[in-house]
Amino acid sequence: MYSPANRRVLAIFTTMHSMNNQHHSSTFTTDIATACAVIEQQHTDTLAKIRSIIRHPRSLARPQASWRPPIIALDPPTSAHGLRVAITRRRVGPNVQARVRGYGEHRRPAYVLALRFSCRQGQEVSPVLAEAWVRGIVGEANAGCVHALSDEYTPTFLWITDAQGQALHSPASLFAAFAQAA
Repeated sequence: MYSPANRRVLAIFTTMHSMNNQHHSSTFTTDIATACAVIEQQHTDTLAKIRSIIRHPRSLARPQASWRPPIIALDPPTSAHGLRVAITRRRVGPNVQARVRGYGEHRRPAYVLALRFSCRQGQEVSPVLAEAWVRGIVGEANAGCVHALSDEYTPTFLWITDAQGQALHSPASLFAAFAQAA
């Protein structure tokens, strides 16, 4: 049914999900590194699809009540897994632009991206697994630009980008109101 490589990926994801409540820093670091490596090696098509949708006009939030963010099912597609990500991109205003530039960023901020991870069955999403996907999307070099909102079941990751989609460094205080609204 699954190739040996896919069985290994499923085993890693299952192990990571079961280790979700463990808080040993050495295990956590190893799990992130392992998950990132597996995602970057085995799921390049899914990562490319996510990056493409991030840049696509459909991900730009609309004021209409009928608008819904695009949702992508993440690999491995098993009934027990069911992980998916909703992608929302919003334009930033002059106040956010000024705060990001005051933080030391020289490029002009254009958008704030929000990636919300959830499971179809309503199970808790492993924060380690969600972070590994985000690191695969933005790249290890830009991981410091991403801010995580803590939520037991649906981790949400936010970051500011320029018009070309490059992640920018920004203060975490920018997302305090977003955390309260979410």
